Amino acid sequence: MSEAETWRARFERERAARREAEDLLNDKSRELYRTNESLAARVQELANTLQALAEANTRLEAEKATRERVEAELRLAQRLEAVGQLAAGVAHEINSIHSPNHVVNWI
Repeated sequence: MSEAETWRARFERERAARREAEDLLNDKSRELYRTNESLAARVQELANTLQALAEANTRLEAEKATRERVEAELRLAQRLEAVGQLAAGVAHEINSIHSPNHVVNWI
């Protein structure tokens, strides 16, 4: 084999190796692009989910505040009811002591 043929063979091997490397690089670039697109879609999906969760959390916090306020009002109403019943009982006892039948029986 002549020197020119040897150089030509090396050149063809290098050209084939370069083409193979370029094809591999193109394949990996396309794969990377598809993966990037998939990840971008997933990130957007997660961002939407996060937004929905934040909105749900805001609603729950508002409902919690409303529930706590209503519970406090209920406790106050129950205390007022208990004080009212106690006052009614005391008034009844006072009225019973001053009733004419009680005075007669007491004497």
